[in-house]
Amino acid sequence: MTLLTEGENDAMHQLNNLIQEKRIILYDCEDREYLNVLKEALRRHDLTDVEIWHCIEDMPDDDAIKKKTYRQMDEITQLYRLYDFSDRVLLISRAQQYGTIFNYVQSGLLSREELAEALLCNI
Repeated sequence: MTLLTEGENDAMHQLNNLIQEKRIILYDCEDREYLNVLKEALRRHDLTDVEIWHCIEDMPDDDAIKKKTYRQMDEITQLYRLYDFSDRVLLISRAQQYGTIFNYVQSGLLSREELAEALLCNI
């Protein structure tokens, strides 16, 4: 008996294979500014083994950022939430259950750059 659907099993297999080589940031937000700041922080720290996956429309791929479809991101994010099987995957989301780290920027306690640095400190 399997607990995963065929699509979930494929997504899990692909993600599992990829995290053997790279670390993944699942960027489950629509805010381009934070994504760009995060990308610049990766470059500043020369973290070439980290990819940011997102589903923001009209945002081109490059070495650090990989666009996924909404369906792919949904499947991968669901798997992450269900199984949280690796410290090589970081989920960044504005969903309330993940706390209010973005509120620190909105309230002026952190700059966007400081937020990116804080998020990358465990990468």
